[in-house]
Amino acid sequence: MKQPNRIKAAVRAGRKAYGYNLSFPSPWVIDILEKLDFDFVLIDGEHEPFGLDQLEDLCRTAERHNLTPIARVPDIGSSTIMRYLDCGIMGIVGPHIATEADARQLARACYFGPLGERSFGANRSTDYNAGIADKAAYYRQANEQMWPMHPPRKAHQEMAAHVETGVDRAP
Repeated sequence: MKQPNRIKAAVRAGRKAYGYNLSFPSPWVIDILEKLDFDFVLIDGEHEPFGLDQLEDLCRTAERHNLTPIARVPDIGSSTIMRYLDCGIMGIVGPHIATEADARQLARACYFGPLGERSFGANRSTDYNAGIADKAAYYRQANEQMWPMHPPRKAHQEMAAHVETGVDRAP
């Protein structure tokens, strides 16, 4: 992992995590808003046309400013989520989570084993596999920094998904 997840750090410290929604692919917006000391930037990949090359640039810019890049993905398919995570995203907002099975799918796609089914590739999120001597330790650390979540829905769905799957509700 390149850096700690500032959302998780804020929650552990008992404070709110603050961030903003980026709805167009502009690293300059991240550069400008860096002065305001946000914890995260939420990249809206469900409603906006972000390409993977743009997503990588946005992640690089966020990391340079110690921001945690998270993304709302277009769907909860494992291959979609993997592409976002491979670019450097550290939290996934799963859209349209309506059932416990949906929440479980989101968690499986976000976590490396034994918690999930995320695959490992030599890409920018893993520093192109440079210097990772102990993959099991890397998987544990990556899983610890991952933040899968879903937007608020009906109260009983939120509670069931959180309690049964370990997927958090978006702040």
